[in-house]
Amino acid sequence: MAEKKMSESESLELIQNMIQTARDEHNDNGLGWRVWGWVLFVASFGTYLSMEFRWKGSYWLWNLALPVGIVLMVLSALRKRTHKKNLTYAQDLLDRIGIGFFASLLSMIAGINIYFAYTTDPGDIDFWGFFYILYAFWMYIHGSALKFRPLIIGAVLNWLAGILMFRVSDMKYEMLIGAIAILLGYLVPGYLLFLQSKKRRS
Repeated sequence: MAEKKMSESESLELIQNMIQTARDEHNDNGLGWRVWGWVLFVASFGTYLSMEFRWKGSYWLWNLALPVGIVLMVLSALRKRTHKKNLTYAQDLLDRIGIGFFASLLSMIAGINIYFAYTTDPGDIDFWGFFYILYAFWMYIHGSALKFRPLIIGAVLNWLAGILMFRVSDMKYEMLIGAIAILLGYLVPGYLLFLQSKKRRS
């Protein structure tokens, strides 16, 4: 038996329902944005402080992001596997994009560490801007899918921060720019989502 062809209005309604369902499911309290926001903010601002006050080492906080990221990815995958049957198509798509984002992020961190571990002449390589451009991509996709403006604004701020980092030659100030971008792009939207979820529950 042939399937009934959906009208244009029915298709649009289905898409809107999928987006709204994903928004309700995924945007409950902004926990992911707050957790990752604090990890990245501490790494960025901590590196800035270590360079400003000449503390020993400057990359170790960023290296912590690798094991933390792996643990968070495993925990997230286990949680999604438990609730897999209840996922909508839109939610599943967002989750898959998220896996791609975090895998790309961790691959960049691992690749940079391997490069510096094995090269004899690293030279002056400025790679920090790429991280923030990648963060912005994830924020924009997520904010657009969920129609949450603070995340879209955060994406724009992180794109600008990433571009600016290629113009700033001092890594110390790159880290300060990055910390501000993460504060406004991850943490502020994350806490706005938290407040929004509290209002819905009350």
